[in-house]
Amino acid sequence: KIRTGAKIAALDEEVANLEYTKGELQVINGVERLYYGILAVRKRKKEMEKKIELTERRLYDVQSAMLSGKAVDAGVLGLEADLSGKRQELLSLGNEERDYVGELKKLTGVDFTDVVFSDSHSTGEEIASEQDYVDAAAENNVDLKISAAQVAKSEMGVDAARQNYLPD
Repeated sequence: KIRTGAKIAALDEEVANLEYTKGELQVINGVERLYYGILAVRKRKKEMEKKIELTERRLYDVQSAMLSGKAVDAGVLGLEADLSGKRQELLSLGNEERDYVGELKKLTGVDFTDVVFSDSHSTGEEIASEQDYVDAAAENNVDLKISAAQVAKSEMGVDAARQNYLPD
């Protein structure tokens, strides 16, 4: 019974270590998700800045045409409304970026407000076949390892219960 209890305690330790590894992987996944979120928002902000610049140029052209009598107020008002909408969306994207950076700071403890992230993400590794990734995922899946350890622990618990009926 004591030997079975010691094995169960060892499995408890293994499960705790696997839970720790799972937590580490979740933090890594969260950082990657936030990193790519920040990259995407920054790209959308650049795109919106270009759209604003284009709209401002169109507005200038329409205002010049209006001054020369070749355009009406409706064109100017429409472009001004479009420009205001685009500026509002740019502000919204800025807020979204700050939210991502704030979450990343909360997760890592480091302020990434002024950090310029690289757009190149090449690791230099060759891409393996799909089956290789499936096999690696099945082999390294922390949840599966935790489940297997809990099954083994349960089986040992059953063995310990059976051993209870043995005479001392």
